[in-house]
Amino acid sequence: MLNQPHTGFTRIPYAQRCRVTHGGTMTEGVLCNISVLGVYIAIEPVPEAGTEVELSFMLPGGGDPVDAKGTVIWQNPENPERAEMLPPGCGIRFVSLSRPDLRRIEQIVAEYKGALPMGVGAAQPYSGFVRVPYLHRCQLMSGRQPYVGVVCNVSALGVYVAVDAIPAVGESVEVSFMLPRDSRRFASPAVVTWRNPPEAPRVDRMPPGCGLRFLTLPAEERARIERLVLEYEYCATVSGNNDKKTR
Repeated sequence: MLNQPHTGFTRIPYAQRCRVTHGGTMTEGVLCNISVLGVYIAIEPVPEAGTEVELSFMLPGGGDPVDAKGTVIWQNPENPERAEMLPPGCGIRFVSLSRPDLRRIEQIVAEYKGALPMGVGAAQPYSGFVRVPYLHRCQLMSGRQPYVGVVCNVSALGVYVAVDAIPAVGESVEVSFMLPRDSRRFASPAVVTWRNPPEAPRVDRMPPGCGLRFLTLPAEERARIERLVLEYEYCATVSGNNDKKTR
């Protein structure tokens, strides 16, 4: 996730729903990454820099939610131009965080750094298709009932969606979301192939939601998804090669 300022603190990918309150209004957002300094949250509308907010979110392993106060230090209002970039949202620096919660965050950052690279997308069934991280708001339509969720990763076969009201395995839905540099919304019928329970025992676990398999995906629409996957793989390869050169 490249489009964010360098702080010198290790940030790790962590997708989890959260609540953001400012100006007396509570808004649902999604954590994209976290560090001991703060978090990046995908949220719309995006608060202005300097806005004071209150945050509430869960950490891996359950327990009480983290309740913190913070300040928006930078704003990212634009849709991503590349697959590896962050969705619209903002960087928030903690200004009030309990010492126990700070220690919990320090611990998950240390655990992540000491583990194999995981990122958004671990701990889910193997499909044989390459899946890549892609965080973006989406809509699920089940019958006539719409649900707002967040795509966490995508492959040519389907997507993983974080959503509060998790549909049943085998249920037919329609999922739609935006793709980078594309003004036309991607939409496809899909079926729920697996559900993820609310518990998140490790940082690499996905937030509560479900895996969806695309149904009757036209060649043109499949090509749009495949371009996203290939672009992410290319960018990841280039970034990895550049890291090796600097060592």
